Order: sequence, then structure tokens, then C-alpha cells
Amino acid sequence: MIEHHEKIWWQDSWIHGWRREAGRLTFFVEVHLMKDHPAFEPFDKKKYFACYKTALLRVSGLEAIRGLPQDSHSLTWDEEMEEFEDVGEIQVFDLDPSGRALHIETGNAPRCPYPDFDLWIEFGAIELVFEDLERPFRSGT
Repeated sequence: MIEHHEKIWWQDSWIHGWRREAGRLTFFVEVHLMKDHPAFEPFDKKKYFACYKTALLRVSGLEAIRGLPQDSHSLTWDEEMEEFEDVGEIQVFDLDPSGRALHIETGNAPRCPYPDFDLWIEFGAIELVFEDLERPFRSGT
């Protein structure tokens, strides 16, 4: 399960890329944390709309997946914007109460090379790990 799942505003969170490997799917995401989320930090309201944190959304024990446009989409850094390019804004993030199925719909990413997508994933486990995505991106891992 994703701890404090209900304290993330998923509909204002972004997918920046993903990687599918044997039995695992990892999304590179930027999530909007609500004030009562334990990882929430104060932010500069003149520069930012909310407290956003980059993270890895790791899905393991893949049993079924539908709607993934391709097996990977690498992170792309936009030097001008000083941020990762968005693959899609999460429109729907519906985690089944069993914690073993997830439905994600994306939209609103004008620079994305493919249209909005509709993912259905069945799995054994899921976790959200907050991590600075620049390091894996720049080191090539």
C-alpha cells in the first residue's frame, strides 16, 4: 500500500516517465502533497502553487497491465523550464481497496509524444518512495 495515499492530491500530480522491467513497473512522478501529509514542507507561494515532491511509484509482482504506451519513457530535463518534462497530468488515480489493482488516466501534457493514456494494472505490491529524481536521471540509472 501507499502510506498516506489519501493525503496526496493525485489529480494535480504528474508522471515524468517510467521503466518496465521483469515483474516491475516504476513511474517517475511528482506528487502534490496536502498539508497533513508527513512529507509536506513549506514552499515559496510566490514561486510554486503547492508542495510538490518527486518520487518513485514502484509496482512489483506485475500480474497484468493494459494501456502502457511503451515499456519505458526516459526522464527528460527541460533546461529552460528547470524541471522534468511532463508525460501526463494524473486525471484519475484509483487504487483498489485490496491494494492490488490501480487505474490511472492522464491528460494535459502538450509536449508528450503520445496521446493521453488509460492504464489498468494488477500487481502484488505498490510503494511510493520520495527521491530526488535528478540523481538517477543524471547518472543514467
